[in-house]
Amino acid sequence: MVNLKELRIGNIILHNGQPAEVLGVGPKGLLINGHKDGDSLEPLPLSNYLLEQLLGKYPVNGKRVFCYYKSTYFLDYEEQKDWTGNIYQEYSGYYVGMYDKSQLIHVTPHHFHFYHELQNVYFAQFGTEIGVSFDKITRVWINAINIGRI
Repeated sequence: MVNLKELRIGNIILHNGQPAEVLGVGPKGLLINGHKDGDSLEPLPLSNYLLEQLLGKYPVNGKRVFCYYKSTYFLDYEEQKDWTGNIYQEYSGYYVGMYDKSQLIHVTPHHFHFYHELQNVYFAQFGTEIGVSFDKITRVWINAINIGRI
């Protein structure tokens, strides 16, 4: 279930398993693609495949990361594991970082896992939307499901 308090107009989430755009936010709930919100709302999970298709991959300091460049900022994925190799979910995920004199600096204080979180972080950092159309997100999502990449 998506946390409704995290959403703003323009966020992309899932409604009945398909991408839906938040068109309105009010005291009685959300308006998404002409429907009022219900129990069938879920966050749209980020994946390397989804990000590569939407944003591309670019070289940064010798490694390839999923980026949407603004200045020296980039988007990457980080995994933290315990001594047995199990992934710590709360310490793993995507983050916005930057390089300053070849030193990595995390810009986001915590990791995020969903597309609406990326949209919100991007808007907070740069004051503009990511610039990926709803139609493109829908096409990439459907293709990812069809080829088993989600």
